[in-house]
Amino acid sequence: MALDVLECPASKGRMKLVAMITEPSNIARFLTALGEPTDVPGRSPNRGPPYWGFGAQGAAGDPEPRALKSTVLRRKALGDAA
Repeated sequence: MALDVLECPASKGRMKLVAMITEPSNIARFLTALGEPTDVPGRSPNRGPPYWGFGAQGAAGDPEPRALKSTVLRRKALGDAA
């Protein structure tokens, strides 16, 4: 996959690098002028635990039941309350 970052999306002509902004205060000022947020975005919420929905029979066509493995994983994740 090749992406030419110096190709103008409108005219397909060549663009030229005019300036490189490296100072944090200048970056914040530039982003503020564009109306973009300057603070670091928060983290996404954690995902839930994996789904252990197979019963004692296991999945269809599964030669080995997963109930024992599922129980062990559930106890490790939730403690002895499971």
